[in-house]
Amino acid sequence: MTEQNVHEDPHATTPDTGAEDAAAHPRGGGFGTRAVHAGQHLDEVFGAVVPPIHLSSTYAPTAVGELRRGYDYGRGTNPTRDALQEQLAALEAGVDESGAPRATGLTFASGLAAETALIMGAGRPGMTIVLGNDVYGGSYRLISRVLAPWGVEHVVVDMGDAEQVAAAVERAAATGPVMVWLETPSNPMMKISDVAAVAEAAHAHGALLVVDNTFATPYLQSPIALGADVVVHSTTKYIGGHSDVIGGALVIPDAALAEQVKFQQFAAGAVNGPLDAYLTTRGLKTLGVRMDRHQANAQAVAEWLTGRAEVSQVLYPGLPDHPGHELAQRQMRGFGGMVSMRLAGGAAAARRVAESTRLFQLAESLGGIESLMNYPAEMTHASVAGTELAVPDDLLRLSVGIEDAEDLVADLQRALDSRAVIDQAIGIIRSRSGVTADEAFDRLAYARRPLRLRESAAAMVERHDGQVPRDHDDLLALPGVGPYTAAAVASFAFGDPRTVVDTNVRRVLARTVTGTEHAAPALTAAEMRLADASMPADRDAANRWNAASMELGALVCTARAPRCDDCPVSHLCAWQLAGRPEHDGPPRRGQAWHGTDRQVRGRIVQLLRESADPLLRRDLATTWPDDPAKVERCLAALVDDGLVEPVEGGYTLPR
Repeated sequence: MTEQNVHEDPHATTPDTGAEDAAAHPRGGGFGTRAVHAGQHLDEVFGAVVPPIHLSSTYAPTAVGELRRGYDYGRGTNPTRDALQEQLAALEAGVDESGAPRATGLTFASGLAAETALIMGAGRPGMTIVLGNDVYGGSYRLISRVLAPWGVEHVVVDMGDAEQVAAAVERAAATGPVMVWLETPSNPMMKISDVAAVAEAAHAHGALLVVDNTFATPYLQSPIALGADVVVHSTTKYIGGHSDVIGGALVIPDAALAEQVKFQQFAAGAVNGPLDAYLTTRGLKTLGVRMDRHQANAQAVAEWLTGRAEVSQVLYPGLPDHPGHELAQRQMRGFGGMVSMRLAGGAAAARRVAESTRLFQLAESLGGIESLMNYPAEMTHASVAGTELAVPDDLLRLSVGIEDAEDLVADLQRALDSRAVIDQAIGIIRSRSGVTADEAFDRLAYARRPLRLRESAAAMVERHDGQVPRDHDDLLALPGVGPYTAAAVASFAFGDPRTVVDTNVRRVLARTVTGTEHAAPALTAAEMRLADASMPADRDAANRWNAASMELGALVCTARAPRCDDCPVSHLCAWQLAGRPEHDGPPRRGQAWHGTDRQVRGRIVQLLRESADPLLRRDLATTWPDDPAKVERCLAALVDDGLVEPVEGGYTLPR
């Protein structure tokens, strides 16, 4: 799959030339062998196969100025950290004929600590960093906000356009040193950039090329073999692989540059501790095995998502229609375990899918054995909101774990199917009342509608293989679905013309046809006959009439302040032509809300939605402090309805 130079490829086999230096640099042929053995020197005292964890902060010399094997103080050197550094360097840059890594590995307390040491060690005030327009939000924040006051400049470009990169580097090089910062695949848009082409553009003007290889890992991509000067990793992710350790790393082939950065590692001191180094080493030994499973599962998930109507776009380089697919085939050995998708229902749909999965946990980070889902716009990439690096708010990022692929697909199917029903309900509420999607969801929260929605979703899974039925009678047979909802779904979801009559449509018909300001207090048979007669016979025209009538009533022909001057049919409106006579029927009363149990129930649910942890009774009492008994009554009703669950530590929404 790769066209990388085999001589420099860390996956290439190194011949075993003998037993000499075997203790210093255990050698073997392939990636998996090096992952297990590089840097893992046999304990000379007890013969421990797994090197011990060296927790000592200091080391006694044999005499003044005579260190034992170069160790004196833990911030500078530590055997456990050194083992990890050698292991990483051997995997990322390969080894020479003696088994020694062709580069220097340096590890840190976090990925951002590694990036800071690199920029401070390799750069100086006045340096410009050319970075991609969808770079990781934390890297952008570090460069644009933390280091900018110290004289570090930055320029944002499309890393997929090598000519644009070259032009940016050339302009920046006229004023000072330049560093090019490349992610491929990028986070979270999954763009693939040509590492060799970007390296050529950078080196033509004396710039350093830094490649963030966190997504691909050294198992799938070798940036140094493609021309990179430095490779950076968040070892928290795939290298550690178990979501239990924070760390970062640099691999630098140039010895002089490595020494500059190594000084920063020692002098600034953001090193990883021995236990963190040990956990990272343990995870790294199984990287190849895990990545095979990660990317097999990711491919299966991505292919399944492409067939879902709720998903407008799947971003995964393993799909043939991905714009970077062919390039990824050339410079990678596989396509990785990260998948991003965009939801057709927009931000509201994306958030609700993210909150509906069971196996995919909603969380920061990635690369662990368990599957995670992230909403970048408000999580990992919140720091770039409002900038040219902002990510779409309809996008979800999936870190596909090593669970059974069938279970992961089933988890996503449940989430998308249940969200489809809720989104339909929300769409109906929005059309009837002109509220936002979040407001519509909140309205669902205070009543028994969520229970009916859940029952309806369960019925669809049981009776219709998890799909919304198209047949009108089947729609009517679903729990909680009446004539209005069935007609709305038939017309708006499937294009089957059924007369959709809500409050807005009734008001439009009352004014335009009958000449009265308001419709009757409740829907009458006469109104239904009028609506049926008003809807065009043509299929497409009928569906447009349904949508247009609802929108006209919601936005223009409103109850209290109709915008007759903006109405496209005002010249045909019987009420307008009659001089807009005032309503002469029974007084119209708005629906009571303030102080009702419905309002208090809604407040309780909203408070629980906004809390990541269970809330105590005293916390919930703040929803209506003037009447504790009302809060207790509403809380008990919510528990009885199954909308709130009592758990250890208080109350929470159903999981």
